[in-house]
Formats: sequence, structure tokens, C-alpha cells
Amino acid sequence: MRNYLATAVVCLFVSSQAFADGDAKSFEGLNIQAGIGAQRSEYQNIDMIVNGVAGYSTNDTKSTEFAASLGLGYQKAISDKFLLGGIAEYNPKDSTSGHFDYRLNGVVTAPNDGHSKFRNQYNLAVVLGYAIDPTTLAYAKLGYAGYNLDLIHTNGDPTDSYTIHGISYGLGAKKLINEHIYGYAEFNYIDYSDKHWSSVVYGATGNRTSSTYNGLVGIGYKF
Repeated sequence: MRNYLATAVVCLFVSSQAFADGDAKSFEGLNIQAGIGAQRSEYQNIDMIVNGVAGYSTNDTKSTEFAASLGLGYQKAISDKFLLGGIAEYNPKDSTSGHFDYRLNGVVTAPNDGHSKFRNQYNLAVVLGYAIDPTTLAYAKLGYAGYNLDLIHTNGDPTDSYTIHGISYGLGAKKLINEHIYGYAEFNYIDYSDKHWSSVVYGATGNRTSSTYNGLVGIGYKF
């Protein structure tokens, strides 16, 4: 009887170990994906000095719009449950944080002066995944993000353009539909830390704050 029990325990351990080994392995490899969702973008200028006069700022602009994401990634199992990899993502949809006013010491001096445009938004991230079971993966992302910022003025002034960089954070989950196709959902926050700017044309300096939040659902293919 003891021999039967020992054999059963060994078989159970081996089978469970084989099952565990397959959890992370089922998500290994190169993958491509596409997602859609909503993005909230925020932008504000503070601590501005224009032609030697301090106290200028803009209002805190916020807007929520449709978002899209295209991604190319790779993951490798580093244990029976964990995977490590990376992903490059691009948002083909331009977004805006809305219209802004210029203010001097809180008093509006240039109402509806223009609006912001976020273009060519990209993200390069490291991905750490945990295989809950052979078809379900939870993951976290930490990355380097950037975009082109256009400040488009309504008074005919030339558009101000800047290249902005920051840090991205993300959480998500994947669900395998079959061996190759999966669905995913994720939430991302990007804090653009490239804050100080200066303009020789306008004789101005200042600090900007900008960030984006997005929630996405999509489908992917694992090779």
C-alpha cells in the first residue's frame, strides 16, 4: 500500500510539474498585437517667464479621446511561471488635451489661444509576466515613452513643436484563445518628465507637465 501511495505521489508531482512547466512556455515567442480603447491626455504650462516678466501660465487642459495601439513584442520563459520580454508600441491616433488660455498671475490674457496635439506616440517597455495557468497571463510593463507635442495657436502664430520623453507604467492580462491567438486588456500611465523648455523666438522659458492614461482591449498573434 505504501508503494502505491508513493508511486501516486510521485506521479502527481511529475504531472503537476509538467503542467507548471507548460504554463509559461505557452506564452513564449514573438508576438504582434493591435488594440483600441480610450486615452486621457493632460497638459499645462507653469512657471513661465516671457520677455523677463514672470507669472505666466496656462490652464490645466484635459481631454479623453479614442486611442489605438500597434505592438511588436517577444517573451521568454525564465521559470515555470514567469516570463521576461519586451515590446515596442506605437499609437497611430493623434490626440489632444484640449484648448488652453494664457494667464498672468491667474488673470486670462489670451483666451482660447490654441490647442495641443500629441503626435507619434510610442513606448518601448520591458515586460514581466506571470502565467496564472496555461492560457492566462498577468503582466506588468515599465518603459521609455515619447511623443511630438504641437502647440497650435489660434491667433496665427507659428506652431510650437517639441519632442517629449517620459516613463511608462502598465498592467494587463492576456488570454489564449488557441495556440496562437490571444485577447488582451491593459491599463497604461505615462508621466512625461521632460518638463523644462525655452523659446528664443518668444523670449520665454517655463516648465510643462503632461501625461496620458489609457485603457485598451485588443487581439494578438503569437508565432
